[in-house]
Parts: sequence; structure tokens; C-alpha cells
Amino acid sequence: MPESTDWLKPDYSHKELAKILRLLTYNLIAQAKMEEAQRNLAQAHDQLDQIMAETQSQRETADGKDAELQAEVKGLQQALTDLRAESSRKRTLVRNSNKPRLF
Repeated sequence: MPESTDWLKPDYSHKELAKILRLLTYNLIAQAKMEEAQRNLAQAHDQLDQIMAETQSQRETADGKDAELQAEVKGLQQALTDLRAESSRKRTLVRNSNKPRLF
């Protein structure tokens, strides 16, 4: 008895096979694009994390410098106040020394 070759007979027409092949191709391309988009997204997240870390570091550095500058400004303001007081005191001494004395 000869073996049956029914399993060799195509169950799909060429049009149906072409349609299935197109759908599979479309799905593979879509999957490849999705994977690329996921890689790009992961890379963008990494870059964002790096930028955020750099920004935080710069902010901390700026805050430290800001505190230093504020202390320097405060010191300069105090020095200016002291100079004004000294200048005023000297002007008063000069004015008082130029007044005639009544002894």
C-alpha cells in the first residue's frame, strides 16, 4: 500500500501565502522598529539622567559659590560701613579742630 501524500498538497493558495508572508514581514519590520524605538528611549533616559546629575552638581556648586559671594558681599558692606564711620569721625575731628577755642 503506497503512503498517502495528502500532507504535501498545499492547503493555501499562492495569494493566501503571499498575504501571510506580507503580514509576517510587516510584523517583523514593526517589531524591529519597536525594538529600535525602545533602544532610543533607553538611550534618551540615560542621557536625561546624566544631564539631571550634571545639573544637580552645577546647582550645588553654584549654591556653594553663592554662599561664598554672599559672605564676601556682607564683609565688603561691613568694611564700607566701617570706612564711612571712620570718615565721618575724621571729618568731625577736623571740624572741631578748626573751631576757635575760647580759653
